[in-house]
Amino acid sequence: MDSSMITRKHFEAGLLALEDGDLQSAQGSFKLAYSLEPLRPSIVQNFLEVSYRLRDIETIKSVCLDVLSKVGTRPDMPPLLLITPLKALVLSGLPGHARSVLSEVSATNSFDHRSLVDLVEVSIAAGDARAARRFFSELEGMDPTDADLNRLSGRILFLEGDYTGAIAKLTELPPESIGSADNTHDLALCYAALRRYQEAYTKFVQCLNLGGGRRKKELLVSLANVSRKLGIADTALNYLDQARQLAPTDLGLRSEYIYRSLISGYWDNLPDFPTQHETSPSLTDSDPLTLLSHLDHPETIHRMASFHAALDSRSIQIPPFRNPARGNTSGKLRVGFISSDFRHHAVGYLLRTFFRHASEQEECIGIDLSPYAPDEITRYISATCSEFHSISKLDDRTAFTHLRDLSLDVAIDLNGYTEHGRPWLFYSRIAPIQVNYLGYPGTMGHPSYDFIVGDEIVIPREHEPYYSEKVLRLESCYQINDDLRWAPSPITPSGLPSGRFVFACFHNNFKINPSVFSVWMEILKRCPDSILWLLSGSGSFNENIHRRAETAGIDPNRVVLAPRAPLNQHISRHLHADLFLDTWPYGGHTSVSDVIWSGRPVIAMCGASFASRVSASILCDADLSALVTDSTNGYVEKAVSLYNNNQQLANFSARAALGAKSPLFDTAQKASNFFKLLHQVASQR
Repeated sequence: MDSSMITRKHFEAGLLALEDGDLQSAQGSFKLAYSLEPLRPSIVQNFLEVSYRLRDIETIKSVCLDVLSKVGTRPDMPPLLLITPLKALVLSGLPGHARSVLSEVSATNSFDHRSLVDLVEVSIAAGDARAARRFFSELEGMDPTDADLNRLSGRILFLEGDYTGAIAKLTELPPESIGSADNTHDLALCYAALRRYQEAYTKFVQCLNLGGGRRKKELLVSLANVSRKLGIADTALNYLDQARQLAPTDLGLRSEYIYRSLISGYWDNLPDFPTQHETSPSLTDSDPLTLLSHLDHPETIHRMASFHAALDSRSIQIPPFRNPARGNTSGKLRVGFISSDFRHHAVGYLLRTFFRHASEQEECIGIDLSPYAPDEITRYISATCSEFHSISKLDDRTAFTHLRDLSLDVAIDLNGYTEHGRPWLFYSRIAPIQVNYLGYPGTMGHPSYDFIVGDEIVIPREHEPYYSEKVLRLESCYQINDDLRWAPSPITPSGLPSGRFVFACFHNNFKINPSVFSVWMEILKRCPDSILWLLSGSGSFNENIHRRAETAGIDPNRVVLAPRAPLNQHISRHLHADLFLDTWPYGGHTSVSDVIWSGRPVIAMCGASFASRVSASILCDADLSALVTDSTNGYVEKAVSLYNNNQQLANFSARAALGAKSPLFDTAQKASNFFKLLHQVASQR
């Protein structure tokens, strides 16, 4: 039997197995056929299709790259052999590989109309605006009257960040096309990008009523996001749950659903938290920050951050950065600090007086991404920086050019994957040295970030393989702090009963999960004359937290909710708590520093991830390491012991009262140590 007959036998066996629903056998047969004839389009297409249905990403990646390396970009290659693997790479969450191939496809290739449309669409899906524009210009040359060109043009304009222009194109279609599900979806995305959330919501719902189009899961996730922006948390969770039902094994969707449920206090239908044993990557992009609220496994956090970074297609297509770190003639470094949080925000509070010390040592360039009006924190920081630039209203390309023109030696990303961050500005390199610091407590998972700043506690040596960046360690706690914080002053907080032992936690609501709350309820049971003092959240969070307490056998009135308050009042009310309780796996960061500044002790449990180790680092810096435990049992016993032992509690409170004079709040020394690290790495370039 010759090889062609053997190939046909394996291929037909694969088709039969596919009809029977036996995906594993089908994949095995197509693999054998592929090994004999790797460039037959029907074999490649079916092999990739069944591998995608099995979520076998590694096979998809290897087959696609193998096919693309064999066909190259020569003019005589069958278009299907280029387009099929490109689509598979994008669908499998590997758009970076698709973009690298698209950049090499020659304009001299002879593509027909259908193939060019496919190439435009796969370029858009891969986030490659330049390739999409190039193939689109060839399409225009073939038939400039093609009505479908406006739809493609609109999608390219969206990718390029021209959302108003995209809307104009998408509404110039024939009536039957304007109202299609896919076009309605594209229009909704434009409105959402322009923050016209009500219009976006209306369009997304219209699309859903039309069946959802080809991207129903993406549509449901978008509806959830817009619903959240409109303040309808119940609706947002419902849409997220529907999306999750379409992809029950999708780790990204599950993490997003858990995160949003924690914020709202809807814990009844929480899916199982992801575990370290779940190694199949998500096929839906998810904000890495959401994972930190419920996962304490550095390897998985690294994998998900890398997956997110690979999916983020907004790198700016310009020549690579080649200039070495130069410093100026005085020997100072030009260091750009890039953040949206130079304002009333946790990061802004930490950095408020840092630049007063830092600008005496180096050229500190503040670069503001915030869409909000400046406040007194913004004004204080801008006045103490060497230079201060606001780029929030600049589009990505203009912002990127502006940052390059600043001739920075070092660029510090103080946002990472937090709200209003723009990490893609770093992807094509705005400085010869790029650093991830302070805002996002974890790895960025992208090779453009050279370093992450930590310490011996938040990033133990054995955890370095789980960081894409090289680790720079400060001698003490990595966290910069404000050494001129507001001093706490006596106030009378409303709603707090007198004469009771007060356990408190003033963390954001999403850090409180069922496991943490269950432990707190156990503490309240063993400490009968105590209450738990938490920050108030949404109406649903407050209602659900009281219901949870009652279910646990605790009088709901023993869980007291404090309203949000200005920072000086917030710091002052710390004085009315006896003992603070930290959360896990996402512990307190700035909020734990607030507790120490106020002179109160806090019990923390140290986990494995960066986010779960910050409170331990802060407590060690404040000479309170005895309050750090590594188990829930140890956590409970410490809390109960301090409740029962007034003298022991007084001793810890006295040590905490000295915290404001500890290395934790020595901003001048921390600034000096920080820049020593930067000079060391700059000298090695």
